[in-house]
Amino acid sequence: MLAALLVWILATPASAGEGAGHITVGRSQDSVTQPAPVASGDTTSEAEYNQKFELNDVLSIRFHPWARTSADPYAWSSQSTFDPREISISETADNAALKVGYFTLKWEGTDGLNPMDIASMKDWGDPLNTPTKASAGIQFSKSFEHFDFEISYIPWNTPSSLPGTNSQWLPRKDNLPLRSSTVQLNFPKDEEIGYSYDSRQTLNDAFHNNVAVRLQAHGDLGDAALEYFEGASDTPILKPNIFAEFASTGPNGTVITLSPPVRLIVYDYRRRTEALLLTKTLGQWILRLAMRYEDSVGDSNLLPSWSQQTVAGIERSFDISGNTVTAVVQGAWNHHPDAGLLAVQDVFDQALLLGLRWPVGEKITVMASGFRSFKEGSEFNQLQGSYRWNDHWSTDLYAQVLKGSSSSLLNIFADNSRVGLNMTYAF
Repeated sequence: MLAALLVWILATPASAGEGAGHITVGRSQDSVTQPAPVASGDTTSEAEYNQKFELNDVLSIRFHPWARTSADPYAWSSQSTFDPREISISETADNAALKVGYFTLKWEGTDGLNPMDIASMKDWGDPLNTPTKASAGIQFSKSFEHFDFEISYIPWNTPSSLPGTNSQWLPRKDNLPLRSSTVQLNFPKDEEIGYSYDSRQTLNDAFHNNVAVRLQAHGDLGDAALEYFEGASDTPILKPNIFAEFASTGPNGTVITLSPPVRLIVYDYRRRTEALLLTKTLGQWILRLAMRYEDSVGDSNLLPSWSQQTVAGIERSFDISGNTVTAVVQGAWNHHPDAGLLAVQDVFDQALLLGLRWPVGEKITVMASGFRSFKEGSEFNQLQGSYRWNDHWSTDLYAQVLKGSSSSLLNIFADNSRVGLNMTYAF
């Protein structure tokens, strides 16, 4: 399909709108020296281009590829990554559109933590920065006066990407964090902890015949959106393939000391998800409530139980010295599935999230965000400053800090706190 679309671009006379893209080179450095074999920093390069070709009054082609490379060959699932993002042909007429090709399904909802993002596959190589992956399919949308409808069919979805075997996001101190209170998997002391992935397995035909639907209503009382998705989960089940040095039983359950390297079994599974978004604008205030419910499809005993996520938030814009400053306050509540390893998103239970975007003149933008989980006693904070040198060049400097109580998930990843610098050329 991709080759056919490229032939269309090269062979069909078309009027091309102005394209835009960027090239970014960045360096991140962790706050501490990571244990072998993990590198304590990474240098990455990223390129993106976006252009629309008008074939005639109703037909158009979107060309929006993205690529990334890393200096570390084992920190990511692949040292070099290419994603189509969107390479598609669309027919638009009478407020309706039919799209065929590669595209992403990342739907709008609440800022930061977004329960409405139910249909996208992601690259989890860096859980603090998770690009959405494109899949090939067919999408139909139709707009009415107070109502929008969208349905997508994906014959074969794109699998999500996992951290590389030398990633800093695979735990290497104390123990493996499990969604279990009766089993504890400890690492042997004073040993290098390596990882390997066993063959990735698929349950219940997870990637075939995925379907996504979004309905939106607009009215004087506010806006509402309903979503439905059945298909592959963007976060597969990770289970350790246990090879133990020894095991013991104590008052809190079974304690197992692992024999490295730690082998992880990956199960992609099918799930069914429904989500609801309510939005109300009151002058400079925007109120949002987003909820999702998810359950696995099938009867395997490996499948996780149901989960839910709710986010309620307030957004306010105000003027400071002629600059529009935007502040966001949100509360989040989760119910976690009961299978596999814990993941970073599991900390968003009974959490308070804050965000601030402050443009200082025309060249400088300051953004601050973070959350605190009152259930776990953990928190994440991020501060970023951007400086635009001219129409093409800009620089981003950021710091990200993770910390938590001794029993929290983010305490395991506290050594991943980092600073970073990105240089971007836009064209």
